[in-house]
Amino acid sequence: MNIPAAFAVALGLACACPGLGCGKADSPGASVPEDCRKWLDAYFDALKSKDVAKVQDLCARVSARIADMLPAEGAETVRGQQRETTAGLLGKIAQDLGDFRSYAVESCRETVIPADDPMANALGEGRHIEILLATRYSKRNARERFVLSKGPRDAEFIVEAYSVVRERDRR
Repeated sequence: MNIPAAFAVALGLACACPGLGCGKADSPGASVPEDCRKWLDAYFDALKSKDVAKVQDLCARVSARIADMLPAEGAETVRGQQRETTAGLLGKIAQDLGDFRSYAVESCRETVIPADDPMANALGEGRHIEILLATRYSKRNARERFVLSKGPRDAEFIVEAYSVVRERDRR
């Protein structure tokens, strides 16, 4: 898989998550950095209001480090692929899980990778934040995971990874 396609899939997956604003009942000890909380609020508010364009905007971002590795039109190509993937995934989540109701942060782990760390070559310098969420939808509940990053030249969070696992059918 080429670089733009790989990033489109990863970032597109990240954007398929559910909506916020409504129910924020974090687990005790699940502290979320303020700027990360603002990103979650914006994302989930857009999802709740079914504003696909806003969700796509939040998820279709390419880090400055990756943009430097791509040809001139590469970053925009990646963003376009991410937008398409995000729209498709949002539709699948709505069909399978239903309308978003609420979420709770189960855990949040932040790692800062300095430029001189060998991992900076693979993951990129900066902040990497993994957030595990319990989400409620009208049809099913789910567990969702975001990995957000923000490098020194990135103004906004970049969605590095996203996954959702639905819980068993309600009886």
